Amino acid sequence: MLPRRTRIPPQARRHPLTNKASQAAAGQFGATGGASGQNSGGVEVGSRSGLTVRVIPVLLVDMGYIVQTKHFAITNRIHSIGKLSFIAKSLEAWGADEVVVLDITRPYDSHYRTAFVSAFTQVAEELNVPVTVGGRIFSMKLVHKYLRLGADKVLVNSAALFKPKLISDITRYYGSQVLTVGIDFDLKTGNVWSSRLTFDTGRNYLSWAREAVKLGAGELMLNTRQTDGAGTGYALEAFRRVAEEVEVPVIFMGGVGSGEAGFQHLVDGATAGASGVAAGNAPHYKEGWVLKAKEYMGKNGVNVRTLIEGVAHA
Repeated sequence: MLPRRTRIPPQARRHPLTNKASQAAAGQFGATGGASGQNSGGVEVGSRSGLTVRVIPVLLVDMGYIVQTKHFAITNRIHSIGKLSFIAKSLEAWGADEVVVLDITRPYDSHYRTAFVSAFTQVAEELNVPVTVGGRIFSMKLVHKYLRLGADKVLVNSAALFKPKLISDITRYYGSQVLTVGIDFDLKTGNVWSSRLTFDTGRNYLSWAREAVKLGAGELMLNTRQTDGAGTGYALEAFRRVAEEVEVPVIFMGGVGSGEAGFQHLVDGATAGASGVAAGNAPHYKEGWVLKAKEYMGKNGVNVRTLIEGVAHA
């Protein structure tokens, strides 16, 4: 049985100009009620003054299926897109602080895009935690559309590289709190890649992170070719450099393994400066993954928002 949660009225949740998304990005959405936030050395763990570290499941959708990936290639089809809302609600009920939904279908197909938009709309209507949507968002028209459908934030990646003005356009219109910029890069070269790692932009990941923030990005989400789906942990040193360089929240993504080893990867990410620790494959390994992950993180000195007696508490 899934734990129950107190429902937040949609009108109080989904308006893109409210501060809920920005509070969540700062680690303040339901931000107390976790562990003490100190590790064995007595140092508060968590990014930016020990604020609550968010645990963020990422649901990847490809050609009508929820999928898992490794090195950005599809490895498993988990469920049909028709179960997207059910899975998202389950993750929320087990304590997810946010849910990210990404359409990674390549090449573009209008049939699959229509199905994705329909499934995402149901997710946005039914979830109370912040919901981020991404994938082939190349225009302000699509940004307007997703925010009207109930998204709290949009994630842009390739579009921001090819059209940096989109970043400033979004933040001028809605504010930086609605925009996450995704950065996928190669650890060996340091170059940022686009279009699901099919094109090498030649741009250094650190310089692009700085530029994206300067243009107005309110948050960054990082992933690498080598760690994605590998189950060996985040690219900690590279990610730490970004977190230290920019003054916005940084989400670590790519590399979280299964079981206790995977939970330790989350702790390592929090210790390295992540504002949010994300996973795409791991949440599918075991029912209640988010809850178990947070229990482990709390016991290991990371400030997390917890579930108490089956109800989400702040």
